[in-house]
Amino acid sequence: KTEKSWTFLSNHGHVMVQLNQEPDLKVKELAQRVGITERSAQSILSDLEEAGYISVTDLAEGTSTKSIQI
Repeated sequence: KTEKSWTFLSNHGHVMVQLNQEPDLKVKELAQRVGITERSAQSILSDLEEAGYISVTDLAEGTSTKSIQI
């Protein structure tokens, strides 16, 4: 018998919790902690930015490294 797993928070909520605990997480680490794919994590970050919950900025010109502010 497979044990069912559920959570009170949506994946968006889990992402916000992780970012609050450690805002410098890489997308790969964030995805692993939440239990989602990197693509899903990037999509959620985009959703949260569009909704005004977070702000994403480039750390340095010409790099893909981003800074996230809650």
